[in-house]
Amino acid sequence: MLNCGRVFEHYKRDIVTAALYYKMAAEKECSEAMIKLAKLLQKCEGEKEDIIYYVKKAVEYGDPEGMFMLGQIYEEGKYLEKNIDESKKFFQMAEENGFVND
Repeated sequence: MLNCGRVFEHYKRDIVTAALYYKMAAEKECSEAMIKLAKLLQKCEGEKEDIIYYVKKAVEYGDPEGMFMLGQIYEEGKYLEKNIDESKKFFQMAEENGFVND
């Protein structure tokens, strides 16, 4: 399902179908799909509650990119109240779990 989401997002340019596949994969506890869905929702200006839900869920599953994204969210204060201490905590967690920001 994750790969189907990628195909629809990147090759067929069908964001709605991509989101459906990412959501199905996320419901099967695929943290990468949770991150893909959160990013897609950000790009399409989706509901902030959904974005936060999927990012936090990915963090619960130990996803380093999710940790980094949550750090960014706290740093920017865009979807949650700005909190530099929380931001630093999640950036550090991401680094400790092998995330490298390209």
